[in-house]
Amino acid sequence: YLSEIYKDLLDRTDSNKKQGIGKITFYDYMKIQIFISEKLFLAFDKDNDGFLSQKELIDGMTKLYFGSFKQTCELIFNLLDFDKD
Repeated sequence: YLSEIYKDLLDRTDSNKKQGIGKITFYDYMKIQIFISEKLFLAFDKDNDGFLSQKELIDGMTKLYFGSFKQTCELIFNLLDFDKD
């Protein structure tokens, strides 16, 4: 299911098929406040290239919606860790 979501998002306008899903497409899909969407995007974007690969999106969404307590805590920490230290 998440692979299909990725493929759909990849077909949208600001996505680069070689790099992945762009921020604007991700924000539009998530439909949450821009500040939270930005932090969530940054938490999912493990290689910090400004795009989400299929693996990054699926791993992030899985942790967000189906993750263990520890995984959810790590994701929340990453949302709040502004300087990534």
